[in-house]
Amino acid sequence: MNSFPPASDQRTFEKFKADGTAKRHRGCTFVANVVEDSPSYEVCERIQGDAVEHGMTQHFALLPPSSYHMTVFPGLKDRKFIGEEARWPDWLKPVSNMTEAVELIRTRLIDARDRIPALPPLRMKPDYVYDLGVSLTVHLVPADEEMAEQLNEFRSSLRDVLEIKDQHFDTYRFHCSLGYRLTASEATEQLNGELAERYSGWVQEIDTFDLERPAFNVFDDMLSFPPLLMF
Repeated sequence: MNSFPPASDQRTFEKFKADGTAKRHRGCTFVANVVEDSPSYEVCERIQGDAVEHGMTQHFALLPPSSYHMTVFPGLKDRKFIGEEARWPDWLKPVSNMTEAVELIRTRLIDARDRIPALPPLRMKPDYVYDLGVSLTVHLVPADEEMAEQLNEFRSSLRDVLEIKDQHFDTYRFHCSLGYRLTASEATEQLNGELAERYSGWVQEIDTFDLERPAFNVFDDMLSFPPLLMF
């Protein structure tokens, strides 16, 4: 049992127990995996390894390297989770089963393939790591204006096809999560900024954050995101 005060973000505890064990957390999403054994993949492993050496396993649920990804467009999660009911589109309102919803979304995407522009492997640039009092996360931005425009067109087409109600669409911040904060930030107050600065320096040594082409994925927890449909 973790003896530290818990983190204030209750959405974390929809995904993980206080000891960092993953809970069942069902949904679907659109992600681009980090290219395995690339400099980006290796720096993520390096950051997690250093966090472990500094005793952060008591304070974070660290994600397995096989799950490293960037969310391109948030899909839907089970309606019972915070904020999800309002995001479900009207055409899915009669559906209560997540498995059925995923199959209907997949069919709709296949039928609308000509409306969804193809994307090349994504070119993103890592610019900093969040303060560890919040999360263990690499912040990402498009590497150039062309990539920014391609991403916006792709994401806009998904929003239009699926009619998902996303009030944060225009302000969404691309990122790669490495760990979820389990304890209050004060528990590691002296380390949070220091480690974030160190890790930001590491990621800034990489010109491009290597990502695969995006896919439509399902998940039962935050540890694995198997693809159902590639783009």
